[in-house]
Amino acid sequence: MTKEKIVKESIGAGDERKAQRRYFHFRKDGEQRLAWISNEGKYEPDLAFDVPGIENHELPDGTSLVYDYPGKWQCRKCAAVFHTRANPPLDCNECERRGTFDRVNPAYITEPWIPYGEPKISCILEEISQMVIDFLGKYLVLPRERDYEVLSWWVIATYLQHNFWTFPYLQFIAPIRSGKTTALQLLSMLAYNCVDAIAITPSALSRLIEKYKCTVLIDQGENKFNLKSDRGQELYDIFMGGYKKGQKHIVSDKEDADQVIIRHEFGPKAIASTRVFDLALTDRSIVLHLREGVPPKEDITKETIAEAEEIRNTLAGLCLFIDDIEPIEIDLHGRTREKYAPLIRTCDFLDGDTKTLYEYAREQEERQRNEITNSDEHAILKVIRDVQNRIDEIPMVEISYIAEQTSFDPRKIGWKLKDMNIERKKLTNGVHVSLEDPHNQEELDYLYKKFNVDNS
Repeated sequence: MTKEKIVKESIGAGDERKAQRRYFHFRKDGEQRLAWISNEGKYEPDLAFDVPGIENHELPDGTSLVYDYPGKWQCRKCAAVFHTRANPPLDCNECERRGTFDRVNPAYITEPWIPYGEPKISCILEEISQMVIDFLGKYLVLPRERDYEVLSWWVIATYLQHNFWTFPYLQFIAPIRSGKTTALQLLSMLAYNCVDAIAITPSALSRLIEKYKCTVLIDQGENKFNLKSDRGQELYDIFMGGYKKGQKHIVSDKEDADQVIIRHEFGPKAIASTRVFDLALTDRSIVLHLREGVPPKEDITKETIAEAEEIRNTLAGLCLFIDDIEPIEIDLHGRTREKYAPLIRTCDFLDGDTKTLYEYAREQEERQRNEITNSDEHAILKVIRDVQNRIDEIPMVEISYIAEQTSFDPRKIGWKLKDMNIERKKLTNGVHVSLEDPHNQEELDYLYKKFNVDNS
């Protein structure tokens, strides 16, 4: 799919798109600028005075890529327009009267990510995935070739995140000195508005995501997500709620006791850790196990940064040109579908081959099923299921019997059953699980399927 095709498919929303104009901050000649698409050919400002700073770059379909300065305001009295890095001015530069002003475009920002250069419009976008793969392959050692392809589509999909209801996290898992920090560093050079948060408070992170819809990277996840601390718990909550669009983070307003602050923290996130430290978080992640080894290039140089900038500027153009990606049929289900749908839809839209993504998703699903079969929960449920299948129809199973069959500590079995919402009853001869309790029967039927007990 060529750039021209992308542009033509993304145009056509007419006034609706104009009302929802998407701006992109970038740097040109050391100054911050804005880029946006005009659907009406060469953009002509309908203002009373000449507006400095606007540049038009005509595109093949008659639309134009417009560059402008951020921080522009319009005087309500004389309609003059000018830009400032600060808050709304007190006095108008033209009529020299104090008055009120309307914002014309977004304000200047201090980018918490690596600043972008000019968005590229001349690249054949169907080749962008291979550009990302080639770049990552020079500096990162992954176990299989397909890992690079999956990672590349994740990077590209971050620029189209507004199209998706879920977005999978990345989790790099490897021993110390296996390239986890390097992997995050490479992502910070490629992914959308990517912030490599070495140290950040949960409140700052929440505001950052709400304001910029940025991609967030967290290193040493096993330490940062310490649920025994308030900061670790709040950080964990942000990640758990930010996986799916529509979930809200609600906190009290410290400046007004009668008000609350509602933030939306949906968006791409990546974590590096030495081990799996939380199953729920891992279940929302595409997990990549890094391999110890020496990549073709070990040092990040000026050439590295220049190559990454070329890719990022192309992806910036992609973000500007594409409004919506049409839904497609995806032959996956459940959590696997949630995690891989954004990558598959992005790949399909850019005329990529989705075969590798489907194979990867199903392979990970099968691996997860095998892990479930080897879990403690599976072993406990297997004993209960065997008791249920006995001819003598025993109405309950003793915790001590489960402990005898599994070699687990009875207290551990009790905790596991509680987590699985299975009720226990304490009788004179010990603690039992009632097999006649309707609640337990319903839960067990669900758990046997979830933990693949009937098929083991």
